[in-house]
Amino acid sequence: MTPLLPISPHAYPIVAEDALQSLLRDFLASTSENTRAAYDGDLKRFARWLGVTKQAAVAQLLGHGVGEANALVLRFRQAELDAGLASATIGRRLSALRSLVSLARRTGMVPWDLEVGNPPSEPAKDMRGPPPEHVQAIFRLLEERARAGGPRALRDHALVRLFYDLGLRLNEALALDLEHVELGAAPTSLLVKGKGRRQRVRLELPESTASVLRAWLSARGDQPHPSVFQNMARAPAHAGGR
Repeated sequence: MTPLLPISPHAYPIVAEDALQSLLRDFLASTSENTRAAYDGDLKRFARWLGVTKQAAVAQLLGHGVGEANALVLRFRQAELDAGLASATIGRRLSALRSLVSLARRTGMVPWDLEVGNPPSEPAKDMRGPPPEHVQAIFRLLEERARAGGPRALRDHALVRLFYDLGLRLNEALALDLEHVELGAAPTSLLVKGKGRRQRVRLELPESTASVLRAWLSARGDQPHPSVFQNMARAPAHAGGR
């Protein structure tokens, strides 16, 4: 790892430990659940690059003056590019650092903001997905497995149906609890917490999707964990959770 930039004599005073803890707590609490996990991971990545703890990394960043702090983050950005990471991933990590420093400025810890921009975006990937005939072949296979029995096949069938019919992301489907499923009176629906949202939104289910979900929930039975989709790992220590 490249040696750290020295802190110049005119750098701002080192922030007190309790103030750092408060800053990190408030920063992560101000984001949605998914963003909070991502930003926390981004800060840990920055800390590993520096070779220190997360709190010490923030202390070093805020302890530099504006020029040295921007230079430090520029070097971090280049290290991530050299590691071959996607531009979007690097951009999110830089966004986490900029947002953290912005909160520090608003709360009077430093009088400046980070100005390091994101790396150029990469060309968009082909997001068209498989052709319809391939999707239908997947559903035929899932239906055959479900008819053959076994809760795992029913669970997988329901998951793939939600991905395709409602366009749910993996995390959105796995975050569903039983209380978020409304399969009683029509219209049947799910309460889904989408990316970047704090509140759940109601999505109506096609009847074909609702019937597959009913079959899985019947096979799932009365498990103590509230999640709709259960972990069916063979190891007892890992089975039964989300």
